[in-house]
Amino acid sequence: YIIQMDKKYKVLLLNPPSFDVVTMEREDISFDDYGRYAPLGLLYIATYLRDSGLDVDIKVIDSNVMDWGWEDYELYLREEKPDLIGLGSFTPSIFDAHRTLELIKKCLPESTTVMGGVHATLYPKETLSNSYTDIVIAGEAEISFKELVEAIINKKTTFDQIDGVSYKNNGKLIVSKSKAVVMDLDLLPPPDRTFLPYEKYTCVIGKEGILATVMSSRGCPHECTYCNSPSSGYRYRSPMNIIKELEQVQALGISEVLFFDDMFNLKKKNVYELCELMKERNMTINWSFRGTIKGIDDNFLKIVKSAGCERIQFGVESSSDELLKKLKKNLTVKAIREAIRLCKKNKITTVGNFLIGLPDDTEKTIKGTFAFAESLPLDFVQYSVLIPYPFTEIYEVGIKDGLISHDYWREFAEAPFSGFEPQIFETNVKRDRLYELMKIGFKSFYFRPVYVFRSILKTRNFTEFKKRLSGLRTLMRL
Repeated sequence: YIIQMDKKYKVLLLNPPSFDVVTMEREDISFDDYGRYAPLGLLYIATYLRDSGLDVDIKVIDSNVMDWGWEDYELYLREEKPDLIGLGSFTPSIFDAHRTLELIKKCLPESTTVMGGVHATLYPKETLSNSYTDIVIAGEAEISFKELVEAIINKKTTFDQIDGVSYKNNGKLIVSKSKAVVMDLDLLPPPDRTFLPYEKYTCVIGKEGILATVMSSRGCPHECTYCNSPSSGYRYRSPMNIIKELEQVQALGISEVLFFDDMFNLKKKNVYELCELMKERNMTINWSFRGTIKGIDDNFLKIVKSAGCERIQFGVESSSDELLKKLKKNLTVKAIREAIRLCKKNKITTVGNFLIGLPDDTEKTIKGTFAFAESLPLDFVQYSVLIPYPFTEIYEVGIKDGLISHDYWREFAEAPFSGFEPQIFETNVKRDRLYELMKIGFKSFYFRPVYVFRSILKTRNFTEFKKRLSGLRTLMRL
């Protein structure tokens, strides 16, 4: 790891481009149809490194909001000449991440490349095996990345003492058995959104023009069979720590926030305290969250509504108590109906996420899921074909039962290629029919006359009108 000491050490954190992404949902829907969320992981790392006191130059690039081609990335790299480039990684875009690494080494052969993120956490050895990857960090990289940069600046060539760091030493792969975990989330400074053009991040179902995502916790204690969350244990930030971030967000002129946790409302006491602090400070942020239906009651909804909560996104998944039990959702259809009813009563917008293509799904049960969704007073639905992800119970059982041919995700991690198509459960309904049914479900929900009329009445400003029009155009393409 060569260091030029005649200039400030340059660190570039890069969210790789998505030119050739594994299609996980519908081929005719682009990222822009849903909006854009900032790469919070990179912002946390950049902010922690900057505040650590190390004398380094830090830049962050999110390719998802850059209208760049490969030649633009090459020009940037040759002009800026960063010493260390850290990339986030998600399995669907790992092919493009590898192409980015190759370009980096072509332009800057003496630079150090570091891969982190979900994919690198699940597959550290396979990620490190790429010839253009020097170092891998598995887990939550804020502290480990800072320690790594410090070690490299101090001319160290081994990093065994740093949690989650795997590296190459004289051609040998040194794979860490640990994973970096930040147990006390209050130790991390709020992510500085000015590292990026924060005004470019939006949500298609949001009220305002700009949206900020916030994480109030990490990890999840639940055991849903389709989830492969790599986090270790459920940890949450103190309400006052979250308030500091919300005040920074508001100071930037951002008036809408989505709490992007898996389970924002798991600790109701914390939510109540956060709401009280927001009201004490007269905060005007409109906010929404992704959460669990468990614990949703009239009192909870009144409290969050009084503090500015506008929308809740629920993982409903199925209309069958039997299938919900198999997914280990710990939910019932009755509880789902009651929670959505109470949200409507309290004038809180609701989004229901549903899965089709479950191992026991038939065309009849799928149509039953659509009918169930339409029977609920939901404002939005999201239907997705279930993708069995690696390191999930449903994936492992699928392999064991012969519903999945083999551990194909590991093969893909070892050698990503263009045109990769993940396997899905086609026991009763074939792939093409599943996607056809999903399109039918979307049109059936959103083109109901009562829904269209209700949506028009709810449109409160021109920004919302444009977003609803964009959504309509997306649906018309299905």
